[in-house]
Amino acid sequence: MKASTIKATYSLDPLTASEIEALAKAWNVPKSEVIRRSVHAAASRSERPASQPLSKQEALKILQAEPRLRPDQVKQWQEDIRAERSAREAHDSV
Repeated sequence: MKASTIKATYSLDPLTASEIEALAKAWNVPKSEVIRRSVHAAASRSERPASQPLSKQEALKILQAEPRLRPDQVKQWQEDIRAERSAREAHDSV
């Protein structure tokens, strides 16, 4: 038995429409499959509207999965955090 589908009409800007068409050709699939794959990929990365903020755990998972700092930036960040913690501990012990 064939899986049920829903026909829908959407308005897209020309760039998005051409990108969908290009992906369909590159992947050798219908445009509807490009949209399906894209939506499923976005949903699996827990992407959501800005009105629904991420939990702390979700944000941490995203940051750990896609680090965007170079190794030298990571080292500098670690040094900055250590200095801030030391300063706070010194202030709290007074």
